[in-house]
Amino acid sequence: MKHSHVLLLLFVQVIVLLPLLCLSDDFVNSRATYYGSPDCKANPQFGRDINNGEVSGVSWRLWNNGTGCGACYQVRCKIPPHCSEEGVYVVATDSGEGDGTDFILSPKAYGRMARPGTENQLYSFGVVNVEYQRIPCRYAGYNLVYKIHEKSYNPHYLAILVLYVGGVNDILAVEVWQEDCKEWRRMRRVFGAVHDLQNPPRGTLTLRTGPVSKGIQLVKMPQVKIIAKNFMDMVASLPAIKLDKLYNNVFICEAILRSLPPLAKKYVLQMLYIDVPVPATMMEEWVLADGASKHRVAIDRLIQLRIFSEISDRKRGTSYSLNPTFQNNLQKHIISGGVLPREPMNSDNAIKLPSLQELETYALKQWECFLLQLINSGQGEKLTGISSSMMRIFQRGLLSQRDKDGPRLTESGFQFLLMDTNAQLWYIIREYILNAEERDVDPADLISFLLELSFHVTGQAYNLNTLTEVQNNTLKDLADLGLVKLQQGRKDSWFIPTKLATNLSVSLADSSARKEGFVVMETNFRMYAYSTSKLQCEILRLFARIEYQLPNLIACAITKESLYNAFDNGITSDQIITFLQQNSHPRCADRVPSIPENVTDQIRLWETDLQRIEMTQAHFYDEFPSKDVFEAACDFAREWRGLLWEDSKRMRLVVKSEVHNQMREFLHTQSK
Repeated sequence: MKHSHVLLLLFVQVIVLLPLLCLSDDFVNSRATYYGSPDCKANPQFGRDINNGEVSGVSWRLWNNGTGCGACYQVRCKIPPHCSEEGVYVVATDSGEGDGTDFILSPKAYGRMARPGTENQLYSFGVVNVEYQRIPCRYAGYNLVYKIHEKSYNPHYLAILVLYVGGVNDILAVEVWQEDCKEWRRMRRVFGAVHDLQNPPRGTLTLRTGPVSKGIQLVKMPQVKIIAKNFMDMVASLPAIKLDKLYNNVFICEAILRSLPPLAKKYVLQMLYIDVPVPATMMEEWVLADGASKHRVAIDRLIQLRIFSEISDRKRGTSYSLNPTFQNNLQKHIISGGVLPREPMNSDNAIKLPSLQELETYALKQWECFLLQLINSGQGEKLTGISSSMMRIFQRGLLSQRDKDGPRLTESGFQFLLMDTNAQLWYIIREYILNAEERDVDPADLISFLLELSFHVTGQAYNLNTLTEVQNNTLKDLADLGLVKLQQGRKDSWFIPTKLATNLSVSLADSSARKEGFVVMETNFRMYAYSTSKLQCEILRLFARIEYQLPNLIACAITKESLYNAFDNGITSDQIITFLQQNSHPRCADRVPSIPENVTDQIRLWETDLQRIEMTQAHFYDEFPSKDVFEAACDFAREWRGLLWEDSKRMRLVVKSEVHNQMREFLHTQSK
């Protein structure tokens, strides 16, 4: 398949497939048409990997409210001079009806119904009479293919979309096991083959479909990662025990209160000194009628963070109460007026504190040195001065270790370099927390310390002797990133937080204020970057040709060759264009568009040049002993959706590599 403040929410999913009872060997008469232009015969994105783009929309009767999504059919037209006997094997991916049709085929699938050389005549008919039958779906290496829906970006919401179902099975319903209640929760069918659930259980999930009965086939699904987008999403994804432990820290309570949506913040403050559950009906009266959706979002967020506990009573209905630990700490914080996590050192004890401007320059320099290490590794240079903790973070996706060579940048590594600074920082911090248990550090304790750090005053010195060993080691790693500056005096050692550290608890959207750009892009593909940064020069080198460099100016050009090199490294045209737009010089940023259209269009066109041909690993077969064996082999390859090419006259064929073992066994049985 192409898809928490721990970070990865791991799903080990068990899907139960119910056999369809109405399978028949009889063909059914109907009609079929195709969508789009007959000239557009390339594989669509949907189904390209498994069914080679031969997909179809089906009538509402076959779609069956979405349970028919992923079903397979053999469809053959009924015009003898133009139609092949085999027809085409398609997968139902959508619903739709034309002029009495049961199938709206992709242009490629429609053309496959024709005899060789008669495709254009078949396209000219537009709508043809067909016969079809439901057949078992067979995907080499697959039993069921699904994806986590793109709306599942928050840990409190899960949606799955079923794409392909092996055999003759339909998914009728999906349920999730709720461990704490010891019961199955039914997922809601949103539309088609999409099922969703609000506030799914944390940790390992078990899903099933349909009622449990004999003969059910169990299919173990792979692990799925859902990435937290900011610190508060990460906090919400922690197990309940660790989340409750966090609320023992008053600064965590304050940080989470700040992060809440305005309406959720209002509810917490209104209930702060109420010690009894508040009925849900009463809370609904606190908002206007048009605020119902915001009310639901606020309640969901509070439940997700375990700030609210939902109490259900058959007589009194639903009510909500505040987490007592969170409530008590927040009351103390309000009464005391707020204090710092630790007091800064007296100014006379510190030798010389840097100014805020010097501190910002230091943080930027450290961050650039850190990223330059990553870029240099992609050029074959060995990493130096990188701690083992940070090396493990790089190796979680940004770097790959080859046999005798040093580490190399992965596709994700190249894409990481084109992100804005806040997105890069969040990626590193998120992976650093994910890696905590490998360093024998509790992720909850690490999150607590990092959030505490955001309450320190930028530019003030804090004594290192007041910290634990784990916290001291963490600060050494953060100093590599430029989040803190470490200094040593005659008697004491101290750390000074930079602006990067004090913004840690802020979401990406809030902290991603636009920075001043430096790139001027011309219509002739020449680019001028007004910068003295070596890092920015190296980033431009990822997709542009550097022609010359002056002390404060980098002159370069975007060429076909430089872009091909970027595409080979996994960088996409959209990422390059976004980088140029985000870093446009102020003189250009106010123009619409900020980057000339002929440049953006050409970048995308050069990328599509590399996508016109799709490489497929395959095996070639020839020297068949007889025509019958050759035709049987072709039929077998078609049945397994593995036939790529055949030459009937010379008895040669090419099949996909994933069905090579099955084909070899089949030919072995034919030779006996």
